[in-house]
Amino acid sequence: MGGGCIFDLGCYSSSFSLLIASLIDNHNINNLKLINIQNEIGETGVDIDSYAEILFENGFKSKIRSSFKRNLGYQSTISGDKGSLIINDTWKGNKIIKKTDNFNEELELNTFKNIYTHQIIQISKNIINNDNKPNFPGMNLDETILNSKIIEKWAHA
Repeated sequence: MGGGCIFDLGCYSSSFSLLIASLIDNHNINNLKLINIQNEIGETGVDIDSYAEILFENGFKSKIRSSFKRNLGYQSTISGDKGSLIINDTWKGNKIIKKTDNFNEELELNTFKNIYTHQIIQISKNIINNDNKPNFPGMNLDETILNSKIIEKWAHA
């Protein structure tokens, strides 16, 4: 369809949103709506900077962005009533900061594998065990289709 930052990069933020929403209530992640969609179209006719919010029926709200113009970094913040988690590198998760009104705590995860290594190991296990269903936190087929629908709606708003 000509490319664009949503089709290229947007699946990462929307799939992460689906993952977090499923931790709250996996049965209600299908009922969602996109609001506040903003797409900047570049001179080639595709989106170069995009933003949207996903509202899930289970009460979770996610703000997602994709951009060829801005360096958005790798950080994700999950905020709740009791505080927030700041994941400094969403895809590696090596350093997480837990913040509340009373204190900040840094959590260090000692992982030397990148996310693609984990995927290769899991897919290899699935092939060896003749198992075609992904293990958590891998996306199942329904979640993959839902993620594609989010991307499609976001890109064509």
